[in-house]
Amino acid sequence: EIAFILGFLVFSSYKSKIQSDAQLSNSNVSDKINIENANIYKIFYFLTSVLFLISQLLFYILGGIPLFSEKSKIEIYSSIGPVYKINLALTILMIYLVFCNYVYKYRKTTLIDGLIAFALILSLILNGGKSGLLNIVFISTLSTAYYYHINKEMYFLITEKMKKFNLIIISIALPVAMLVAAINTGDMSLLGGVKSLFFRVASFGDTFYMTTDYFLKFYKTKDYLSEGLFYIFGDVLRSLHLISLSEMPVPLGYQLMNNVYGTNFIGITGPNARHNLIAYLLFRPPFNFIFSFSLGLLLSFVRNFLFFRLPKNFIGGLIYVGLFISFYSVNTDITLSITSFTSLFAVTVPIFMLSLLIAKTK
Repeated sequence: EIAFILGFLVFSSYKSKIQSDAQLSNSNVSDKINIENANIYKIFYFLTSVLFLISQLLFYILGGIPLFSEKSKIEIYSSIGPVYKINLALTILMIYLVFCNYVYKYRKTTLIDGLIAFALILSLILNGGKSGLLNIVFISTLSTAYYYHINKEMYFLITEKMKKFNLIIISIALPVAMLVAAINTGDMSLLGGVKSLFFRVASFGDTFYMTTDYFLKFYKTKDYLSEGLFYIFGDVLRSLHLISLSEMPVPLGYQLMNNVYGTNFIGITGPNARHNLIAYLLFRPPFNFIFSFSLGLLLSFVRNFLFFRLPKNFIGGLIYVGLFISFYSVNTDITLSITSFTSLFAVTVPIFMLSLLIAKTK
């Protein structure tokens, strides 16, 4: 944990740069709408919207609706493989693009845009994630913060509007999360929903008390460095068809759950494996300290450094939001972060390059 914090502090000094920039310079690099960016945005928005609707439809056809399915979300996600990862990336892109449509005003908002936004919100609920709607709050907050670079005068007005908007989303998200938790457990009472939601929040800390001396001794027989790297990048190897599904490393959370309760279930539930647990179990000194330090450094680089160094337009915001969304959870779930990043990269780059090519030919 200390190594992670030390890594995070490397770029922390850049946090104060926003104040010095505001005081020493009043240069609004991208205050004016760039016509080329506007054209790219329109094409990018159209392509992403179409692909999002198609992927969401395929998601439900192949895997069913997670909210009403008897299968766990993980079982559904595993069964549809690439479709889930593509849909995950497109959902993140759509939240950001809907925000841009509202703030940057690159194009006039139409009834179709409203229907797309409605479909986006509905999908976040039907996909069965308890925190699905909170992704809207998170991404819009990140986007609002980055908007400071685009137009400093409008930034404060947008911030006030987003506070009200986020408050509405949060007030809706809480009862929706309770409803999703109640449906997942089969207890539709109010108390059942509250208990299920509280259990999910509390289980984030289960990693520590479930990690018994027996489990630690068991894991110390492993081949450290190769085991750790294979665990972290196993999902990427699976996506590239370099390993089969049966060869995928079993998440530590499931192994902890099975060890404590004497079960043998895979893909049901389990606590998140924090970075320090992975570092201790799967790496040997000094690699375990290097591992945690590198994760802290990565998060600091994205959060504190790139915020000031990326292009001051919607493209820079797209890169910043995408990287932050991918890596903000490196300390609690590194495998999820790697999956999110590779999915976003694989989906965003081709769509953006195609948008750029179409814009250039016009």
